Amino acid sequence: MKLPAIKKAKKREHRKAKDVRMKAVITTGVLRGHSMIDIYYPRIMGLLKIEPVKGTLDLRLEKPVDMRKFATKQLNHVLMDGSTIVDAYLAPIVLHIKFKENDEEKVEDLRCWAIRQGISIYREDILEVISNVSIKDKYGLKDGDKLEIIMFQLPAKKGMAKIKEKAKYLDRYKRG
Repeated sequence: MKLPAIKKAKKREHRKAKDVRMKAVITTGVLRGHSMIDIYYPRIMGLLKIEPVKGTLDLRLEKPVDMRKFATKQLNHVLMDGSTIVDAYLAPIVLHIKFKENDEEKVEDLRCWAIRQGISIYREDILEVISNVSIKDKYGLKDGDKLEIIMFQLPAKKGMAKIKEKAKYLDRYKRG
């Protein structure tokens, strides 16, 4: 299985990463994926080196996921007081998709990115997926279809400790 498109320096970390596989069901979200991608579009293109489709694929996972454990990139900004706010966490994922093409059942692994806003309106069992292709259109998927998702949990490192520290700040910000 090929790894998600990431910088070469990060590949070594992914070799040590723990693969987390879970089942997911395609669901309709609150229809804000298009506007979210519009807001972050230039930053996503620069950070991920992909031209994302305007919109997200919403998945309901079989169990809640803390995106901070899987995030390899984040969209953030620094405030005037020097503190950092995370706008969104990004994690490389693989979607294991079963679909029909010409009455023949096929399986494909699609590398893409999971995104969760720092202050999300969703519960932790809902994940938004961004890609450079329209996943529903390409594979003929609809709400209620099931697929498997593979996420890569990185071992804790100095860099990840910084992300966790920022996440603690964000947790305080969420509570009030």
